[in-house]
Amino acid sequence: MEFFSPIESYMVSYIGGGESADNDYRAMITLKNEGRPVGFLYFHRDPASMPIGDALTGRDTPHPQAHLHFLAEDLPRVVDLLRNEAPVSLVYYYGPEWDAGIGSLETAYEAVGDGEMPAWSSPAPRA
Repeated sequence: MEFFSPIESYMVSYIGGGESADNDYRAMITLKNEGRPVGFLYFHRDPASMPIGDALTGRDTPHPQAHLHFLAEDLPRVVDLLRNEAPVSLVYYYGPEWDAGIGSLETAYEAVGDGEMPAWSSPAPRA
């Protein structure tokens, strides 16, 4: 089974408190579609605080919400994806045989090399 939602807007909450902070997260991103929250991305300080899998709340309601978990080091990559790609969708896969679901942020297909710089650069031609 699958929950799918386009993402129209997002808000980043960067959480302070240093090592003594009384929470497991360095940051959280709220994802919205049509003005409603559709997902929450949690960026954990410590891998040990991450749950076994992601979660989907309100599964039997008109407005479910996915909860996805990442390491804090993934925050710049996720923010970069939200800022620079369009469209971006939130997808959550689940089934009765799974202990926990799997969520993802997904872009649309795009042409190879579309707006990307090559990972390598060729040497300048010799005179």
